[in-house]
Amino acid sequence: MSVAANLRAGYSVDNAFAECVQDIVPLYGKKSLMLTELYRIKKGLCNNVPLEKLLQELGKRSGCASIREFGEVFTIARQSGGNLPEVIQSTANLIGERIAGQQEIQTIISGRVLEQRVMNIMPFLLVCYIEAGNRGFFDVLYHNALGVAVMTGCLAVYLTAYCLSRRICKKIL
Repeated sequence: MSVAANLRAGYSVDNAFAECVQDIVPLYGKKSLMLTELYRIKKGLCNNVPLEKLLQELGKRSGCASIREFGEVFTIARQSGGNLPEVIQSTANLIGERIAGQQEIQTIISGRVLEQRVMNIMPFLLVCYIEAGNRGFFDVLYHNALGVAVMTGCLAVYLTAYCLSRRICKKIL
């Protein structure tokens, strides 16, 4: 977004990337990975390395599909003489929407994991509540063979559900 704004302000493409350093420092700090990459791009531009090559290398180093795609789109737009500010802005918007979607999914998943943890604790809290309010309520279940068998079956079902929920949460996260 910073590059697109710099292009609309009249900077050349190479200078637009070089000027992004000033926008990134307040957002991410002086020790951020993004700032390091922008310095690498700025240094490459000073050494007459084509910006397209620098962006494609950034995509390969990062391992991020969005950055790789941005490098490819930028290369095509620059070679074909496309409207770079518009192309960069629309690509940045698409990447932003993708990130927002991923964050929303992560928020939903975190909520479900919290629900799972609460549901794992609820049976014990209910038993404690009932026992505290009605002393001897569970004596029928624990002082004869049929009650012990039923409660052992319930414990087995609970442990199975607990293990299954843990496995599902590990796969999701």
